[in-house]
Amino acid sequence: MQVYTDAHCHPTETSVNEENLSLLNLRMVSMSTNLVDVHKVADLADKFPEVIIPAFGLHPWFSYAVTYSNKEEIEAEGFATRHYQSILNPPPSEDEIVGWPCPISITEHLETLKNLLNSFPNAMVGEIGLDKSFKLKMCNKITKFKVNMSHQREVLHSQLMLAAEMNRSVSLHGVQSPQPLYEEVIKVTNSSEPKLRSICLHSYTGSGDFLKTHWCKLDVPVFVSFSEFISGRLSTEKFHSILNCISPDQILSESDYHEACDFQYKLVLDIISRMAAAMDYSLPEMKGLIENNFNRFIGAQ
Repeated sequence: MQVYTDAHCHPTETSVNEENLSLLNLRMVSMSTNLVDVHKVADLADKFPEVIIPAFGLHPWFSYAVTYSNKEEIEAEGFATRHYQSILNPPPSEDEIVGWPCPISITEHLETLKNLLNSFPNAMVGEIGLDKSFKLKMCNKITKFKVNMSHQREVLHSQLMLAAEMNRSVSLHGVQSPQPLYEEVIKVTNSSEPKLRSICLHSYTGSGDFLKTHWCKLDVPVFVSFSEFISGRLSTEKFHSILNCISPDQILSESDYHEACDFQYKLVLDIISRMAAAMDYSLPEMKGLIENNFNRFIGAQ
């Protein structure tokens, strides 16, 4: 029986119903986003190795949680204030950051990722990337602050270098930052040996031309994953233009959903059906194509 595949989801963001997970006809790449849920993803992958391919990384929304300062600087009085004032725009006042967490060293974060990747030979690095539009959420409130692109790029670069060093795939988040995201990937693909195993552009909504003339020219396999939540909301013209700019063997399906449940399964089925209609494939043909692509993406063939 063909299995549906979800190249990008977040089942650990809610309480995981293990019975549901074991019954879903899905294989999925479970993303982490912050310093805490990397361990939740690892636990889930440990319990369900046939279902879960883990991905470990720090999402750009949480890039504030790491610093490039050394241990002595981190332990100095007032460091958290200096850190946030240096990476956020506009710089917050001391009163505005009361209760915010002190960042950890990027070295500590990368060491955690490396240990997790060593524990799971099929794991990848994700969700990582760049995002120009988001405003920092702290203490359950959306603030007026944005993380500077320079800091986001540093954090992305460090994680890309680790992925290349360990020859792992990456799942990339990119919002309003097509050129900077591409530039950071190019730095790594041009300079590192070994290379990234493959790249997934998660719910890509950028220019079809940029996809064709830049991403598809890399000497690393590039996949593009489509979701009903994001890709399905594009205009028909834009949706078709992205599909037409890539080869069928680059296409993946994803839910980008926060729970392992029947609705996640429906989201995957809906986007596969949408792509099948756009490409004039039968549903079984589309399922088979995407399953083969997924196995190449995760290194299973």
